[in-house]
Amino acid sequence: MKLGKVLVMLCAPLLGINVALRPLQLLWLNLLTDRAHGARLGVEPAEAGRYEPSPRRPGSPVLDKPVRLQDRLGGWLIGVLALGIGAVLLRP
Repeated sequence: MKLGKVLVMLCAPLLGINVALRPLQLLWLNLLTDRAHGARLGVEPAEAGRYEPSPRRPGSPVLDKPVRLQDRLGGWLIGVLALGIGAVLLRP
């Protein structure tokens, strides 16, 4: 999800936006994107017998391919939406 914020900061000058994100806006994006994952995990109901076997194979990566893909797609989505909304709202 950090990819979205990086895209906004790097691509905004190409769209003619001088200040892409003000500090408070960047903090708000951090709050929304970083805390959403923890909140989602915190309210998920427990499944009976879910972790009886090992949750993953020893030696396998923690962030497997589907998780990395979802993270990249979410980052691109946040970046494109933020840039699009900023370009529309900050148009002279």
